[in-house]
Amino acid sequence: FNFFGWVVLMVYNFLQLKPKKELLSPISLKIIESKKPETKKIILYCAIVETIILSSVQFFSGVEINKLWGKLITDGSDNYFGFALWSPIVFIVVCALFRVAPMKQLDLYTPAYALSLASFKIACFCSGCCYGIEWEYGLYNAANNRVEFPIQLLELLVAICIFVVTHIYGKKKHRVGTVFPLYLILYSATRFCTEFLRDDFPRYFGISTYHIQCLIGVIVGVAEMFFVVEVSNKIKWLNDGFNFKKREKK
Repeated sequence: FNFFGWVVLMVYNFLQLKPKKELLSPISLKIIESKKPETKKIILYCAIVETIILSSVQFFSGVEINKLWGKLITDGSDNYFGFALWSPIVFIVVCALFRVAPMKQLDLYTPAYALSLASFKIACFCSGCCYGIEWEYGLYNAANNRVEFPIQLLELLVAICIFVVTHIYGKKKHRVGTVFPLYLILYSATRFCTEFLRDDFPRYFGISTYHIQCLIGVIVGVAEMFFVVEVSNKIKWLNDGFNFKKREKK
């Protein structure tokens, strides 16, 4: 299902493919300049290659950070909050290294995070992990040998709704760099609520460690939503990527 999640994410990113020069790296632009007779085809080929690279970075960095964050925070094998909060940082840095407008690319790729989340929830439902509270009207979970609230299916529906909202928002006129903060706010806020219906994390005073993470996610998302434009204008590489060329001496 990790592979399935990668495929879903990749397909969405390909459907959003915009083979325009302003979204390509300097390496691709040099290739295009050397192939002027077939410029349109070369632009498309370069965009496809870069989409594959960035999609793989987006997904697999998230999967690995997901596992590391889970072991660090909850002593478990997975924790999607690591995927949601930390993997975009890796994605932005890689975009900056390729010089492909990090914030614009993150806007374009963000809805795919919700699609990956949906695929993970299908996997959770099939394996019986990330289970819900015991509920007499629920579904039987063979992994726990009891009838439970089908929280995985509810979170699957929530993930699809988040995807629709972020996709529509990204298509409308918006401030560059604000699609991901919206996603982080929506995911954190909804997960805070659905966490009360889950029974796979220990609780202290009625809340789990994931509740705290969700509160942090909302705060970080709101801060990013309000200050992302100002910060990206001051930190040049967030908009243009790193420039490794030496400055000419006057």
